[in-house]
Amino acid sequence: MSVIDHGLSVREACRAARLARSAYYAPSMQRDDGPEIEAIQAYIAENQRHGFDKLYPVVRRQGFGKHRLYRIYKALGMNLKRKGRRWLPARIKNPLVVPGAANEVWSIDFMSDALWSGRRFRTFNVLDHYNC
Repeated sequence: MSVIDHGLSVREACRAARLARSAYYAPSMQRDDGPEIEAIQAYIAENQRHGFDKLYPVVRRQGFGKHRLYRIYKALGMNLKRKGRRWLPARIKNPLVVPGAANEVWSIDFMSDALWSGRRFRTFNVLDHYNC
């Protein structure tokens, strides 16, 4: 699509895109990424499972910038898939035991709270499950 297709002048199109008119007429610069590509591929050939975080400090010593290296690294399709969380196996769920008499199953717990005045206190709770 060009400016002519939309029926706008170059000045109006650049104002709408918030670009300087000199940017519209400036020739696009072709980047020569050859040295960076060679450096990345040489490192990956030796260390296949290393990601960008281990590649960058080594290749940086050759004078390459971080953002440019990462752009090239992604363009080459070398960014590795991140490892997901390891899930724990499902627990075997046992039904809760219903006590038949008092003093069979007990639970204890500590709790803490604060009063309105800011004073804190702790309680030690003991429950008999027969009455619950």
